[in-house]
Amino acid sequence: MRRRSAVFVAVAGVGLALAGTYGYRWYYVNRQSYHGYARTSFSVEEWASADGEQRGYMAEDLLETHDLIGMTADEVVELLGKPDRDIIGATIVDTRLYEYDIGYMGYNKKAPGAMRCCLIIGLSRDKIVTRAYLDN
Repeated sequence: MRRRSAVFVAVAGVGLALAGTYGYRWYYVNRQSYHGYARTSFSVEEWASADGEQRGYMAEDLLETHDLIGMTADEVVELLGKPDRDIIGATIVDTRLYEYDIGYMGYNKKAPGAMRCCLIIGLSRDKIVTRAYLDN
């Protein structure tokens, strides 16, 4: 009986630790409570001259104000410039992925758990955007 209690306590402790860790990460990723995060409006000119962190401030506005789904690959390149990575045969869903580095989205770079983010654009065989999302 004591053994079962000890196993239960150990499993519960690990579960609580994992829930706390993932809950903390979820809060900071989904609640946009980033240290130094300063969301700004998307601008083609500012995007072209911005570094990754500045692009991070514009990324959410870009996805909310521009309907990327249905655009052609050429239209995406005209809007965002040449992607940082062009991955051919990337996934089962998309035959090609464009990846744009967007920095840390305001995370303090010295903070533990800081993650670099990317804007991912999925393209079909016909070079039409099928999905666009932020990934970290």
